[in-house]
Amino acid sequence: MVRILFVSEVRLCRDGIKQFFSQSKDIEVVGLAANPREAVRKAHTLKPRIILLHLTVRGQASQVRELVQGTDGINVVVLVALEVEDEIVSYLEAGAVGYLDREAGMSDVLATIDAALKGEFLCSARLAGFLVRKLATCSIQKRGAVSSYGLTNREMSVLDLIQQGLSNKEIARTLCIEVSTVKNHVHSILEKTGAHRRSEVAALLGGYRTRITATKTHQTAHFGKNDR
Repeated sequence: MVRILFVSEVRLCRDGIKQFFSQSKDIEVVGLAANPREAVRKAHTLKPRIILLHLTVRGQASQVRELVQGTDGINVVVLVALEVEDEIVSYLEAGAVGYLDREAGMSDVLATIDAALKGEFLCSARLAGFLVRKLATCSIQKRGAVSSYGLTNREMSVLDLIQQGLSNKEIARTLCIEVSTVKNHVHSILEKTGAHRRSEVAALLGGYRTRITATKTHQTAHFGKNDR
């Protein structure tokens, strides 16, 4: 059974969510809170696996951030009125791992929570398309920034593989070149970018990877830090 802490400034919603899950064999509402500060305090003693945050108006990413930072990484799922792409992205950037809109039923809640606990993110095909376009734009912007260092195409290829966590030997095997050649490229990249180590170079392309898997009615985006 998944332990949930529900956060809402609306008392009627807090009472309602408790009743909503009262007959569930999969979810237990272990606590209710009126705001993120109260939720953080209760989370330390109640130890929920999921915090379900009800957001009544737009532009409340700061509440998500407060919960994520104050609860040592407990999964936060937001409950919103409408699926507005920019808003959902702002909540994800603040640390949310999932979202539900006002049309969500019990099966949607269970699926979203299950996905969150697996490190996955369920969303509509429309939102997935928006995320793909946003990622593509970010990738172009990052590459534009990297290209300002004057890297060659081969150095860019090496940099991509460094960001993926590959060793010099693995890069050589992937690009069908000698390890010594890879080392020369890495040395050149370090000189051109002013970086002192490989980890700094990898940061030029960002520290996150995203894999999108499509299904008929939903798409699941897997977000994870590339800390290799």
